[in-house]
Amino acid sequence: MEEESTVARVELYEAFAVDAGGGNPAGVVLDAQGMPEREMLTVARDVGASETAFVIPGDAPHTYRLRYFSPEVEVPFCGHATIATAIAIAERRDEDDIVMLTRAGRVPVQIERCPDGLHAAFTSVPPTITTVPDDIVAAALTALRWEPDDLDSRFPAAVCDAGSRHLILAVGTRERLARLDYDFDALRTVLSELDAMTAQLFWFDSGRDLHSRNPFPVGGIVEDPATGSAAAALGGYLRHLGVAKPGDRFVVHQGVDMGRPSKIGVRIGESGQGITVSGRAVRAEPARRLDDAGQFQPTSTAHYVEHLWRPDLSVGTYSIPNGGVDGQQPHSEDEIYIVTAGAATLWTPTGTVPAPIGAVLFVPAGLPHRFVDVDEDFATLVVFGPAEGTRART
Repeated sequence: MEEESTVARVELYEAFAVDAGGGNPAGVVLDAQGMPEREMLTVARDVGASETAFVIPGDAPHTYRLRYFSPEVEVPFCGHATIATAIAIAERRDEDDIVMLTRAGRVPVQIERCPDGLHAAFTSVPPTITTVPDDIVAAALTALRWEPDDLDSRFPAAVCDAGSRHLILAVGTRERLARLDYDFDALRTVLSELDAMTAQLFWFDSGRDLHSRNPFPVGGIVEDPATGSAAAALGGYLRHLGVAKPGDRFVVHQGVDMGRPSKIGVRIGESGQGITVSGRAVRAEPARRLDDAGQFQPTSTAHYVEHLWRPDLSVGTYSIPNGGVDGQQPHSEDEIYIVTAGAATLWTPTGTVPAPIGAVLFVPAGLPHRFVDVDEDFATLVVFGPAEGTRART
C-alpha cells in the first residue's frame, strides 16, 4: 500500500480563470508554520501545480509570510499563487487589506467583493529592466524554434524583474504565438543562464489587450496558463519603453491556446513604483464519485463509455499491476475514470476518493491526481470531456 507523503492540507484554486476550467491552478497551504523546506517541496511535487504557496503568520495583523514552490524549485514570488492565497484567506477571515511578505519583498494585496466572487489585486515590487545579449537572444530563438523575423522589432528583448525574473520577447503575429513548440531542455538552459524563471512571450494586440504564453521549464512546467508575476514584469517593461504610462490599464490574455483561458488585469504605477495585477480565483472543484452513473461491471468483453455530447469522444486504456501506483495524470479537460477491474483510491491534493470495482469517477480539469492503494490488477478507461450527460454501459 502506498502512503501519502504528507499530511498537509492543500486548498486548490484556479487563479485568473475566465470560466470554470480556466486559469492557473495554485496550491495553498494555509498553515505552514514549522514546515521544513523539504516537506514544502514534497507537497509542491505532489500537488503538481506550477506553484504551491505556503502561509506562515507574520508579526503584525493581516500580515503573512509566503513561500512559493514549483515541483522543482522554490521561487521568490508567484503572482497567481498570491492571488489564490489572498482569496483563500479572505474567504475564511474578514480581511480586505493583506500584506504578503515574500522573498522578493513586501507585496500589499487588496480584496474586492464582486457579484461573481472575490477578486484580488497585488502591487509588485518596483520592476527592474536589463538588456539581453544578442547571443542569448539567438539561443532563446533556437530553443523556441523561432526565426529572428518572428520577433516584433518595436520591442527589444529584455529581462524584467517585478518579484521574479522573466525573459520578455515580443512576437510579430498572433499566429506565431499560437504555434508554440519549443525545446524544453534548451530553453531551460537559456533561462537558467539569465537567472530567469519563465519566458514571457507576448503579442501586442492593442493598448488595451495583449496575448501571452509563458513557458516555465525551470520549474518543471511546460507552460503556465496564467502568470501574475510575468504580467507585472510586462507592465514594467512597457512602462520602461514608454508604450504604457502611469494610470494605464490593460488585460493580458493567457492560457487560450492551452484550453485554460485566463484574464489578468494590469495597472501601471508611477515611475519607480510597482505594477498592480488583479484577477479572480475560485476554489477548484474536487474529484468525486458519479453515483448517478451506476457501476461499471467488469466482464471479458470490451468496456466503453457513451458520451451524449461529444461524438468524437477520445477513450484511452491503461493497466496497473498488483501493488503499483499510477503516476500523475495531467489533462486540460474534464476527465472521467471508469475503474473496470480491481480497486484503488484516487488521490488529489484536496482529498481522496475511494474507487471500488466498477466505480465511475469524475476529475475536474487541471486537478492533479493519481491512483494509490492499488490492491490488485486493475484497468481504467480515461474519458476526456464534460461530465454532464455521461453514462456507462457494458
